[in-house]
Formats: sequence, C-alpha cells, structure tokens
Amino acid sequence: MSLFPWLGDKEDEKETDEEVNPHMKNCMNPALWNAAPIIDWDKFYAGDPDSKVPKEYDPPQRYGVGPLMVSMPLQSPKYDPLDYYFVADDSKLTPEEVASAGKPNSAKISEDLLQQLLGPSPDSSVIPEPFRNALFWLEDNHFAEEFVSFNKWAWRPASEKNDRAVALGSMKYDWTNDASKLGLGYANFQKTYLTIQESPCKKYYKLTDVKTILGKPTNGKWLTFYVIQEGDEIRDRNGALMDVQPGDLMRMTYGEGDDPYDCAPANIVFSYLVRKIAVLDEETGEVTTVSPCYEQCLTKVKTPMPKGLENTALLSMKERFDMSRATVCDSQLYFPSPDPPTGDAIENL
Repeated sequence: MSLFPWLGDKEDEKETDEEVNPHMKNCMNPALWNAAPIIDWDKFYAGDPDSKVPKEYDPPQRYGVGPLMVSMPLQSPKYDPLDYYFVADDSKLTPEEVASAGKPNSAKISEDLLQQLLGPSPDSSVIPEPFRNALFWLEDNHFAEEFVSFNKWAWRPASEKNDRAVALGSMKYDWTNDASKLGLGYANFQKTYLTIQESPCKKYYKLTDVKTILGKPTNGKWLTFYVIQEGDEIRDRNGALMDVQPGDLMRMTYGEGDDPYDCAPANIVFSYLVRKIAVLDEETGEVTTVSPCYEQCLTKVKTPMPKGLENTALLSMKERFDMSRATVCDSQLYFPSPDPPTGDAIENL
C-alpha cells in the first residue's frame, strides 16, 4: 500500500497513471491549458513595461492598498491573533492537524525542507532558465506562503508566435504554507491550477488561475512575474541597494487583476520578491542553497516572537506587516509533487 493513499496502490496494475496521479490527469486536460485568453505581446509592449518596472521595492500591501488589502492578522474568536503569524514551537499545530491538512507533510527550513521540495523534472530542457531546477522564497508574501518550486509543473516550449501557455501547475504541490493556523487554512483549500504564458523577450511571465465550470474553461485573475535582469538596481524604501540577483523574480498584481496589459506602477496593489534560495544539480541530485538569500531567510527563522505583545489590533497596518515579515516560520506544510507529463506528451494539447 502506498504511503500516500491518494496515489493509489502501486501493485494494482489495473490502475492507469492518470487514475493514481491526479496531477498527471489535470496536466493532460486541454481545457485547463486553453482556459485563459492568449496574451497579445505587441499590445503589452506598447505600454512600455520596461520603463515601468519598479526600481524602488516597497510592497503596497504594507500600506493596505487596493483590493488585496487584508486585516493583519485575520481575526477569529477561536485563536489568539498571534497564532496567525508566529509559531513559537511545533505545538501550534497538532500532529493530527498536520496529517489531515491539504498539505499533510511538515519539515523545517533549518533542517531538510529545501531538499524535500526540489525534485528533478522529467523534462527540464523545456523549462525556462529562471524556473529550471530552482526553489524560490516568496519574501514579503504575508499570506503564510514561503516557498515554491515550478520544477514539477508541466512545461512545453513557447511556440514561434508565443500564442499558447507554456506551463500548467498547482498551488497544492511544492508550494509551502507556514505551520500556523493561517497557514493551515490556506493549505486546506489551495488546489488551484495556474497557467503561465512567456513573453518573446523572456523577461515577463503572465500567470492566471484556470478551471472549468460546467465543462467550459475559464480563467481568474492575472499576475505578472518580471525577471530581474543583469544591471537592474532595485532599492528598498530607504534607498538602500538590495542584493537581488539576476534570475530572481518580482511578482506584481495590477488593480483588480483583470487586465493582463496593465503595467502602470501606480496600479500595483500587491508585490513581493521571488528569490532563488536553492538549486538542484541534475547530475548528482544534490540540492544546494543560494547565498545570501538562504542566510537571510535563516536569520528571520531564528528571530524570536516579540515579547509582551498579546494582541496586534492596536498596531498600524505598517507595523503589523513589518512584524509579520520580521520572522519566518521554521516549520512548513507541503505536499511533494508527483511527476508531470513530459513536454512531448502535452505538445499539442
């Protein structure tokens, strides 16, 4: 019997790969691949996005800007508000809560979590360089999400006309949540599939969530990844030069997320850095950390909870955001991804 019942019994030869691997089944679904409208990249370039990439990094969610504003932390009569952001020890979530979660595995950043998350792709040659064999830290994402690997998404090359999605994957797999009450809540419903479209210049990637309703494909909100380029200088709100590296990503949502062509800096309502924290050597299978990102993350892991604070309700939005991102939960909930189909298998979906 499999350690993961949802994968089925490997000894049952009557079951197909698609039956025992729902990720494979979804990644072979043409309706999901074709749910989102195709980006007209000439129209996107007409907005001169290169000149509008923020050179000052100051997440707007820190100020409660736009529709993605949240009351931090989320209030509930059941939990002490601090439970949503801070985990002093593993007792915040019981083993039973972890085992029954949508992501039923837990490991620590300070131990072997990174090795658990970054597995080999069955077809890495079709994965664009920024995403290939990489694990990312979602710095300043205050929605109790910390790490993601796109290595086991389903990937295929862009067409000559860049008129199709190049990747399909799910937030359920290789996408971690803090082992906190808030993280548990997200882990229990993050089953969304997303597609990725690649710009001809390979500096911009557009992601959107996709699904089928009554058999008809549909997409949700758009978000943008900008790939940090050699020579880019990104400064923090105090004017200090940040040590982001070429190949790191800046994730941005514009307005309500309805317009994939919006690139106006004034319309950014949510952003954070997607920083490469570990890489996989395909030949040896070894996962190594990336400096200084890994050390900076560990510093936050080791930062203790604030003392004497019992409720965050009296803090301003900025104070709550800064406090929530001053520490990183060491224990993370995750679900290792099964293998996706190869690029050849999905070439014509």
